Amino acid sequence: MADDVDVLVVEDSDEARRLLVMILSAAGRSVATATTGLEAIGLLREEGLRPGLIVLDMQLPKMSGLDVVQEIRRAPELRDLRVLALTAHAMPGDPERFIAAGCNAYLSKPIDTRAFVRHVSALLAGATEIEDDTSHTSET
Repeated sequence: MADDVDVLVVEDSDEARRLLVMILSAAGRSVATATTGLEAIGLLREEGLRPGLIVLDMQLPKMSGLDVVQEIRRAPELRDLRVLALTAHAMPGDPERFIAAGCNAYLSKPIDTRAFVRHVSALLAGATEIEDDTSHTSET
């Protein structure tokens, strides 16, 4: 696994994953993908992948995005990884719940592609706050 991956996209929907990869690649980002939370954890732990950012669908089968981010935050070698949470079925309180669980930022689907690229760029540059009505951030 390449050490120079900018973004790990963890998304179970083939269509959504392809779209995210296309957007990120067009923005000049190197991207790795995982379709499940278990696969993502495997890439991070067993393969030693260290992306600058993880774009994480929160509604994954078997191991939810919340479970994934909690695993990341518990592991000393992973806890500094930045996580952008994505969800299609936003419920009141979700942004606060995702941030409290350890995500650095949150966006609801469908995403605005230009705003998504700005958010990714800001998080990769180390931003802890993103000024946008559709996102919520926290220092982690």
